[in-house]
Amino acid sequence: MYKNIGAKIKGLAQFILWSGIIMSVIGAIICFANSNQEPGLITTGVVFLVVGPLSSWMGSLLTYGFGELIERAKSVDEKLSNSYSDLYDIPDDVPIDPSWNQPPKKSSRYDDLSNP
Repeated sequence: MYKNIGAKIKGLAQFILWSGIIMSVIGAIICFANSNQEPGLITTGVVFLVVGPLSSWMGSLLTYGFGELIERAKSVDEKLSNSYSDLYDIPDDVPIDPSWNQPPKKSSRYDDLSNP
């Protein structure tokens, strides 16, 4: 369900665009068909034809851009993971000193003077 989410969001953006355009055209046709009864419906139909597809297009641009950002972030993450795994790939036969991650011993500046 959540695999390849960037492509799914981009597909949703295309669905939003085309469904918005189709609904705007249907709304305009309905307004034009009923314009005999209400003269103001012609103006409403023209507004549907102009504003509807533009608003669908702008909304789909934002959604598509978000999907593109997710895909590119995933690509960068994969490239960085591959490059860092090569840097820190330690063979099994290399001995590791267990004291390398221990905190340093606390010492005072007079430690050297105590051993004559």
